Amino acid sequence: MPEGQIPTPERATIPTPEQEPGGIDVAHEHPVPAPDRATKSEPAPVTPLPVVTATEPVLPTTPDESAIVRRVETIMSDGLEETYQKLDPTTQARFRAEGERTATMIGTMLQATKVQTKKIVELLLAWLRIIPGVNRFFLEQEAKIKADKLLALRNTPPQ
Repeated sequence: MPEGQIPTPERATIPTPEQEPGGIDVAHEHPVPAPDRATKSEPAPVTPLPVVTATEPVLPTTPDESAIVRRVETIMSDGLEETYQKLDPTTQARFRAEGERTATMIGTMLQATKVQTKKIVELLLAWLRIIPGVNRFFLEQEAKIKADKLLALRNTPPQ
């Protein structure tokens, strides 16, 4: 080595199975036993679940649920007809789809043993916030009023 140069360390190389003829092939180190077809039965065919998008409303499964959801939708839409008509078509579609989804969720929650009032108010508030240019305090008040009506709905017998 010449006198003015700094010594550099040698780089260690790790041989791969292709480089070294006696190298270990990890893929064949632990052979996987073939499945015994005599003891295992054919797996049941898997049916894919339907995909629900944001534009498709989630439909209730029983007639009881659909009656409750209709009553929930009636309470939710009470007093909003004029506001709905003033919305542009894209906001109307979004408001309607979100309203149907919210009504289904609230209908399910109302059938539960323990009703989560705070969650119902949050769902209603999130739905009402789609309306542009409305005071947030008014929206909170509307959400609470609608939640009270929905809780009263739970205590009344179905019609």
